Amino acid sequence: MSHLYNITIFQFIQLHSLNNHYGRQPFEPDVFSKIFANNKKSNRIYYSTTIYALPNDFSISQLPAKKTTEYCLSHFDFMQNCVLDFDSKKDRAKNPIEESLVEVTTAVLTIARNLQAAGFRLNKDFFVYFTGRAGYRLVIPAEVIGAEFLCGQFGIAEATMKYFAHELIKRYTTDTSQECLIACLDKASFTKDRIMLTGYSLNSKPGGMLSFFFEESDLDANIDLEAVRTKSKAIEAGKTPKLNFAGLTLEKNDALSAIFVEALGRAHNDEAPAKKKACPEKSSGQLSPAHDVAAPPALSPPDQLKPSNNSSSKKVDPFQCRCIKYIIENCEKLEAAGKERFQYCMFPAILVIKLGGRAGLLEFNEKIAEKVRPGLNSRTKAEE
Repeated sequence: MSHLYNITIFQFIQLHSLNNHYGRQPFEPDVFSKIFANNKKSNRIYYSTTIYALPNDFSISQLPAKKTTEYCLSHFDFMQNCVLDFDSKKDRAKNPIEESLVEVTTAVLTIARNLQAAGFRLNKDFFVYFTGRAGYRLVIPAEVIGAEFLCGQFGIAEATMKYFAHELIKRYTTDTSQECLIACLDKASFTKDRIMLTGYSLNSKPGGMLSFFFEESDLDANIDLEAVRTKSKAIEAGKTPKLNFAGLTLEKNDALSAIFVEALGRAHNDEAPAKKKACPEKSSGQLSPAHDVAAPPALSPPDQLKPSNNSSSKKVDPFQCRCIKYIIENCEKLEAAGKERFQYCMFPAILVIKLGGRAGLLEFNEKIAEKVRPGLNSRTKAEE
């Protein structure tokens, strides 16, 4: 989380609710909350899918008790965890239909095994847990994909996560499983103010059981729905231990991040050409992030740079893209704040290549070199 944000400037908060969907209490996130695992004494806990970056000297007591999410989204930058919520079909009484839940179980196990076969690590890069009643959740933490957004960009974040989720399903499932997961993906998975019941929580709905995380042995054994329920009961009874995530460190996965960047570009291309509404101005008593060393805008060519369907259209100038402009204008400040050049330049460089080719990349590197290595031959440094 700290590769774009300077930890000395920002503090991070997530919202939680105990035992029900009501109320939003801020707290400092930890590895358990980021992967949606309940390590508390409470029987159930819900965590927000969004993590907010507040100025380090902002007092959490200033947050309003009501409409906390709306306030945070309108005042702070944020990170967005990707949580795909797969629910089985329900009958008229809103109870899960057994046949549908069997299909969802098979499909979720399929995508989990395929992600693992592709080199992604279960309970490191992605997490899967049974919700205790009607479905499953696939969690990819924000830090794994670099899902960071500026204040006022939740519409972009929501669209990005939808594209990202569907791309994962498309790439790592086929046929029946693919159709099932697309159909049962909760459309509200990525909406604002979304909180999720955590793994190792008791589902309070009729017929609810203890939710729990899958481990590699579950995928190897290709467990079915009945085995899932049996394991839930065994964990609740203390016969089977819960997974211990205490020593887990979340790290960025470049392959998953690349899929995320593609989804982010599609979300920006879909954005209406009207100017985005600026974040509401803060009063003199409210603090805002120190933007002199803040994160650059999320990768996004402005709307006028949208690719044209006309093959004869002129080549897009990558240096009119605001995120590329930001990097060039602020590279000295980013380095002074301890950012590594490879990290803050990687995604803009990918975008430059897509828009301007190798010549554009050379020019981009030259512009960076002129600022961070003054007095040296910038062309030579760019080529290096």
